[in-house]
Amino acid sequence: MKNDITMKRFLTILLSVTTILSLWAVEPTEDMRQKASNYYAYPLERSEVPELTPAPKGYEPFHIEHYGRHGSRWHIGQKAYNKPVEILEIAERNKQLTPRGEELLAQLRELQQAAIGRDGELSPLGAIQHRGIARRMVHNFPEVFADSGYVTARSSTVVRCILSMDNELQEMLAYNPALRITSDASEADMDYIARNDTTGMEPGAWYRTSQKIEQLMRDYSKEHPDSYDFIDVIIKYPQFARDSLPVANLFHYLYNVAANAQSLDRSQFPNFAPTTSLRLRRWRIAGAPRIRAGFCVLATASSPRAYARWRRAICCATSLRAPIRQ
Repeated sequence: MKNDITMKRFLTILLSVTTILSLWAVEPTEDMRQKASNYYAYPLERSEVPELTPAPKGYEPFHIEHYGRHGSRWHIGQKAYNKPVEILEIAERNKQLTPRGEELLAQLRELQQAAIGRDGELSPLGAIQHRGIARRMVHNFPEVFADSGYVTARSSTVVRCILSMDNELQEMLAYNPALRITSDASEADMDYIARNDTTGMEPGAWYRTSQKIEQLMRDYSKEHPDSYDFIDVIIKYPQFARDSLPVANLFHYLYNVAANAQSLDRSQFPNFAPTTSLRLRRWRIAGAPRIRAGFCVLATASSPRAYARWRRAICCATSLRAPIRQ
């Protein structure tokens, strides 16, 4: 009975997200999904796995090291779901919502309620992603997972990361129940799993870097203004929106809610804005200032935190050895 209730609740969530996105229905493309930036869902669930480079002649895989980020998740912080509702309620109280605006607000309220207690939690898609990672490792390197091989797993102490690890391990056991697996999630390992401190930096250096990024984002926004014409679809009188609503903030919150929708449902794309230019602008604002500030490994990591973000990118290394001849 409890499982039935949970499934019905999740289906309601998906229905809410689907309705929000269908206000401006656009056929999803990979390019559009990628413009969700940090919320871009792991792509290998909907595309072919790249062909692997074969091992050199005379060698075979015997060891794998995998370092991965957690799977797709709910937004961190209820604010992400509360703010767009609060802003649109200003228009509702003043009877300024169009029929589409009313429908959008109703669905945002449903999603807001569904998100209560889900702060940053792993979504069902996130679990599927990590089972897929394990499945590909086992399929591509069966020699490593044969017989009663050893698997050692470590996670950060965040629940979504622990569950991501657990889903990978469960998938491996389904392939070979004889595997000898040990797992742990401890503060003792956090220094190398998710190094996120400012050790070795000059006093105030991280603060200055953060301020620099924020200023660059403000400057970039001014350099690339937009009309935010999406507001005409949900608000009756544009002048009311300009005078009474924080339109730029509303766009930010709506974009993020829609962008992360792909974390909840693989078949949907985060698209609430009627223009491609708005999606492109938001994507640029999310990334360009950080790269200018050196907040990206491509521009050399300027702090331990920047380096940690790079390290959290999914990576996997396979060791090779020549088989022992009898």
